[in-house]
Amino acid sequence: SNQHEQSACAHASASLSATSSSMAESSFSSVSRLALAVTTPPRLRILALRILSSMHHTPQMATKAAATISSVIQQYPTIDVASVGLSSLTSLSINSRVCVASCLSLLLLTLQHEAREAMRLAAATSLCRFTAAEFILWGLPVEDLVATAIASDDPAIASSLMRPVAILASRVGVGVEV
Repeated sequence: SNQHEQSACAHASASLSATSSSMAESSFSSVSRLALAVTTPPRLRILALRILSSMHHTPQMATKAAATISSVIQQYPTIDVASVGLSSLTSLSINSRVCVASCLSLLLLTLQHEAREAMRLAAATSLCRFTAAEFILWGLPVEDLVATAIASDDPAIASSLMRPVAILASRVGVGVEV
């Protein structure tokens, strides 16, 4: 059936796209369509997101993959799909250095405005994957992280957000308790 063929192609692409730029380039359209199609089952959509996260070989490819991942997050906001989408966008941004500012902004907005605790935790976990240098380079305001951590009613989220704040503060010589 068509769904079995799509699944087989996605699994083949998953194993090769991370290391082969030509495989990533040739499979991008198919993987993107699979990620965005209304009829795609959630587990296959999640696999497509993970494949897209490995398409970091060129800035153009990474930009297209980031746009697709962002669209999936907006169009299919279930916790499973959207949390993998946040993680995939973070991996792609870290590995490609493309769309880092928009990824950081999306993660922070998710932390500040998302009602679902699981999504806020997914955003906090993804945010903590960035280094202090990346926060500084891309201009993420430390004050926003601190305010979000303080406003969080979830101790795990508050704690995970304060780790990068402490690292940033140590780089500029300011004491912060975690």
